[in-house]
Amino acid sequence: DVQPYHPAIDKYVLVEEGSLRMVVGATSHLLVGGDAFYFRADIIHRFENAGPGPCVYLAVLDYAPRG
Repeated sequence: DVQPYHPAIDKYVLVEEGSLRMVVGATSHLLVGGDAFYFRADIIHRFENAGPGPCVYLAVLDYAPRG
């Protein structure tokens, strides 16, 4: 599991190929090639390859202070 980041950090994930299971807090999300996902990264999360083949994805962190 990835420990929570600073509350002002957003994480964007784009799956290019394969399938990716993202667990954010207690909720699981299944993404496949072409899917994108966004969340505040101040919660425990993890990524898992959900398929038999390779999974290629991009993860972009954005520092977006509130207020």
